[in-house]
Amino acid sequence: AWLLVLCAVGAGALAYAVSQSQPKVYEAHATVVVGPSLTASSPDYSQLLASQLLAQTFAQIATTRPLLERVLGIEHSTISVDEIQKRVLAEAPNDSTLISIIAQGSDPKTAAQLANDVAVQLVGVSRPFQARQKAAQEFIDQQVTATQEEITSLTDEIARLVALPSGDVGNAQRVDDLDNRLASLQAAYAAL
Repeated sequence: AWLLVLCAVGAGALAYAVSQSQPKVYEAHATVVVGPSLTASSPDYSQLLASQLLAQTFAQIATTRPLLERVLGIEHSTISVDEIQKRVLAEAPNDSTLISIIAQGSDPKTAAQLANDVAVQLVGVSRPFQARQKAAQEFIDQQVTATQEEITSLTDEIARLVALPSGDVGNAQRVDDLDNRLASLQAAYAAL
């Protein structure tokens, strides 16, 4: 029994000695929110889905060579891009608009600085995408409004023509044409 205790103590001492001889590695986290989750008072479902997909894309961009080269230009010129790639991980969980950036360093300050610098550069490269996304959303909003107005106008015109005395073949044909156009617009509206 004492031999078993001696082996356990020896293994523990050996593990402690090995762990003390290893260089210490510190880890820091930075979180980036993608899309209108915080800025929009009530983001719609399609905006949230788009943001979730963008989060996945931006998490991949966060560890690419071009972005990490931008990080190198800040304060990390003593290490290579390859070394930074080994020290940085970016994750975007499914169904989330958050990107978690995890960076390792030889001390807490270095790890935190690296995580923050990657986050800042990621936000910087995302601005053009956000501007395009906003412009696309504005275009879609304009199209929705225009389609709603045209549906209302067609509905009013159909109601006016139907209220006229029957017998005018031209009116009946016009109502059929308007009904077809209305059905087409309603289908397009549903797709928006």
